[in-house]
Amino acid sequence: MPERGPRQAGFRGESSPLILSITFFGALVSILAGISMINMLRAKETHEIKREALDSMIMDDEKVVIMELENSNGELTQSELVRKTSLSKVKVHRIIKRLESLGVLTKYPYGVTNKIKLEKRFYRE
Repeated sequence: MPERGPRQAGFRGESSPLILSITFFGALVSILAGISMINMLRAKETHEIKREALDSMIMDDEKVVIMELENSNGELTQSELVRKTSLSKVKVHRIIKRLESLGVLTKYPYGVTNKIKLEKRFYRE
């Protein structure tokens, strides 16, 4: 009868605990990476859908105000908005009031004017 050599891990269904641990850890990391990628894609799609819905709901003058806020890191005073958009004070006030009611921006008292801040969820990233 032929002599058998020393047994090696992996033959006849035997595996070392180290190989099993590494395989399990690798599978776990792969699953978590997949879940993370899916969540990132969903967040991006949700942001794009909100952006498209917002674009369909707002008027051209309101888009101008939002674009100016985006170009200024999401925050300007109301008087700066009037100057940068070349719209009247009354028009800017009405636009701010409407966009505030839609939850697109918030208005805070700031001296004799107001500070207008674009909400983070609508700010371009």
